[in-house]
Amino acid sequence: MRRWLLWLPLSVLTVVGLAIGALLLARTEIAELAARELLERRGFPNAQMTVARLTHERLELTDVDLGPGAPEAARIAVVYTLSGLLDGRIERLEVDGPQVTVDLTADQPLGGLLGALPSGPAEAAAGPATVPRLPEPVPTVLLRNAAVEVRGARATVQMSLSGRIDRRDGETRATLHGQVRTPHTTADVSLDARQLGLEPRLFVEVTGRSELARLPWPDALAHRPAGGTLDFSLTGELQFPAPGSALTLDNLVRPASRLALQLSVERLELPGLAHGVAARSKVHLAVSDGALVARLVDPATLSTDGVQAARLTELGLPQDAAQMLARFRTVALTPWTGGHEVLELHAVDAASGTPDGAAWRWNGRASLLAGGAQMDEAELRVRAAATGTLARGFGLQVARVDRLEAQARRLAYGPHRLDRASFTGQATIKPGGLTLDGTLHADGISIVAGAQRVDGIRVAAPLAVRATAAGTRLTLSDAATVTMRDVPDTRPVVLDTPVKLTVTGLEATAAAGQVQASFRVAPGTLDATLLRRDAGDLTAHFAPGPISFALESLTPLKARVGFDGGTLKIPGERIAAREVSAEFKQGYGNPVALITLGHLTHGGDPAALAPSLVWMQLHATGDQGWRVVGQQIVKGTAIRLPFAARTDADARNGQATIGPVNARFVPEGLQPGRISPWLGARVRNAEGQLGMRGELAWTPAGLTSSATLAATDLGFTADAVTVSGLTGTVFFDSLTPPDTPANQRLTADAVTAGVPLENVEIVFDVDSPEGGAPVLRLARAGGTLAGGDVFVRDAELRLGAKTNRVTVQVRDVSMSKLVGLLEVEGLRADGTLAGEIPLRFGPGGLQIDRGKLAAVDNGRIQLEFGAAQDTLAGQGQSVGLMVRALQDFHYDVLSLTVTRPKTGNLALGITMQGNNPDVLDGYPFKFNIDLTGDLEPILAALQTGRRLTTDLLQRALENRGAGDVQIQ
Repeated sequence: MRRWLLWLPLSVLTVVGLAIGALLLARTEIAELAARELLERRGFPNAQMTVARLTHERLELTDVDLGPGAPEAARIAVVYTLSGLLDGRIERLEVDGPQVTVDLTADQPLGGLLGALPSGPAEAAAGPATVPRLPEPVPTVLLRNAAVEVRGARATVQMSLSGRIDRRDGETRATLHGQVRTPHTTADVSLDARQLGLEPRLFVEVTGRSELARLPWPDALAHRPAGGTLDFSLTGELQFPAPGSALTLDNLVRPASRLALQLSVERLELPGLAHGVAARSKVHLAVSDGALVARLVDPATLSTDGVQAARLTELGLPQDAAQMLARFRTVALTPWTGGHEVLELHAVDAASGTPDGAAWRWNGRASLLAGGAQMDEAELRVRAAATGTLARGFGLQVARVDRLEAQARRLAYGPHRLDRASFTGQATIKPGGLTLDGTLHADGISIVAGAQRVDGIRVAAPLAVRATAAGTRLTLSDAATVTMRDVPDTRPVVLDTPVKLTVTGLEATAAAGQVQASFRVAPGTLDATLLRRDAGDLTAHFAPGPISFALESLTPLKARVGFDGGTLKIPGERIAAREVSAEFKQGYGNPVALITLGHLTHGGDPAALAPSLVWMQLHATGDQGWRVVGQQIVKGTAIRLPFAARTDADARNGQATIGPVNARFVPEGLQPGRISPWLGARVRNAEGQLGMRGELAWTPAGLTSSATLAATDLGFTADAVTVSGLTGTVFFDSLTPPDTPANQRLTADAVTAGVPLENVEIVFDVDSPEGGAPVLRLARAGGTLAGGDVFVRDAELRLGAKTNRVTVQVRDVSMSKLVGLLEVEGLRADGTLAGEIPLRFGPGGLQIDRGKLAAVDNGRIQLEFGAAQDTLAGQGQSVGLMVRALQDFHYDVLSLTVTRPKTGNLALGITMQGNNPDVLDGYPFKFNIDLTGDLEPILAALQTGRRLTTDLLQRALENRGAGDVQIQ
């Protein structure tokens, strides 16, 4: 480059030398011929020129043309002295209208000019480069209307320049100004170089505009501008080393220099990517004492009216990330604090011998703000203060970010949302990797999974990141916390919020395209409510203990989640479970989950349920739901209660079946108390089979249940009642609250409470009206007693009510058969009984509201008192006559009334009318006997089926109370 730049003064000196000879000959024609011959020997055979003036002080050449493709000039004037010429000096050089064409696509860009120029001794000598010296004294050089055209493969640059070199104000100065034009850019250039012989200072001013759509963008660029302008301005001062000093990088940055660069982009259109793009930046660069300092006078800004996220995905970004970036419409880069430097660069003295061989030390402080078009859209703020070193070729050696602050607001990643987040920490960056330590705080996180959105998640995590070429490792430097204001909708189970999770032991790695992670979560005790559609809700407390997570692969997904040693409590039902464990897994085949309740108990006294073990397996289904199979095992028995379930994740509903299970009770074997201690305290001597099957269904509205109970030839004793041959199936449309279809039917061979009620049949249904207690509706319940019927019709019993009433009907009961069943010693009776017994019962016990039985025809009673006869006769004349008459009493009226009040003793009234042929010559008697004393021994005998004796009757009469026997 230096060779061809010397062509003009060398040629001028050559022509001047020839001109001197011509002057001596006083012939300009001879001078022109001599000049052309010399230029021909230099490689310009077609050179043309005209010597317009030639004196001993001045030479003027016009129409200078060195040939096709070579430079030319309209006029060249040289002012000199003869003595100066002998020393190789000229006083003044004027060049008007020079034209130079540089064709960068040709083999000889300057048309052979370079080959024609002689080589100087400086280029032939080997050695270190130095700053070139100017000749002394420097002649005055005037350049007017120079035209330079540079032709490239994609564009042509045209320059119109004028300038001068001279000595002014005691210093050597050079100025150059003009305009540069291309098909896409126009720029005004002004250069002013001062102190050229000392330490040169160059004052620069360049302003211009580019039409961005016309720039020669690479064909491979996917989105080339279709419109927009770039306005630019470069002003400043550059100081260079003194002539003759070493031309090294260290030497170049020692003087003081400053530059101001201002860029402005308006109305940039990138079809398919963005439109309405605008950008502005104004940077001051200063070099002083080996330091390069960059300052932003105003924030560097970038804005756009819109970005098409779909085009960002074509650049390799994930779709959600592209959509998030497309929401940012403005970006601004500012100093950390107003007026301060963004970047400061210091050269390192090579003699200092730094161990890492650094050539530059740098520090920087800046803030970055990115946001949406509106105040309520996404925003990202980053502030960083960093130091580091660069190699001689500006390659990064180390960057230490001593303070890193980041804030984000209203971010959206696909359907997920983040209200606000902040990160504070520090980082170290080297060519081999990254170290990042800090604390992340995030609030207002919303996560969408399927059809569900979980809002209000808060995270506080002290993070440590280590990244190398081999991979990236993420750990926690301390425990992290995750607080969830909302939780996934798992109704009918509603988890109480907020839920606070403590995360420990996090270790995540990403290497060779694989992601692995493991950590533990301690959720504490989780409180939840089980919604029941037609019954009161239940509260549950679940403490799973630490939950372990392990991710072995992200693609394909292969992960495990598990815990053990958990506890579960449902206080309202007094249910508790310990040894609760679970394991969920993905990518290992089915089943994908296993849940175990190792010890399930009931807290009642006695317990409603014997200790049991529950296990279940969960299998994923194609609709993102679950298929569940499992068993409840009653410990110490062979009872296995199977169950199965299926869930629909989209509709958030599901169904479950429980059973069927059949329990066969045998004497000296399985008894109800082995399954339910509460039932065992009330039922004994069970024999036969009892089966059960249940169903559960749930929706977001709550939980419903149904069941089927089936008894086959079941016998048992409950309190004072013995049941045998119980058979039938009961269908429950709902268990909570209980509800059945109409006409449920149970039969029993016998129900014995003192006397056996045989061929028993109960037809009923259970209903639970809204807001009320369950109702047992007896359409018909009854059996046969002593050849007659005992039954109840159309009765209603409200469970839990203070009072329930039912009337027992008695029809056609044979007294002779009844006496035989009662096995009353010394008693025989004939006749038929009928009547009704109104019963009232509730929490206060059983009451009888004047029940009445009466003989429907004449009959006979024969009662032998045996040894008790004399004792009873001593009770009075009335009792004595009664005892004698009852030995063979022929009645035409016989009635019994029974009353049992809420408080007090049972009252029994007996009315008999008739005669004994052997007493008072058959005189008619009418007995009114009111027994109001302690009749419990008689009732106990009836309940236990013990044989009644006259001794029991004697004691009842002895305790009857005065005046309770009347004879008319």
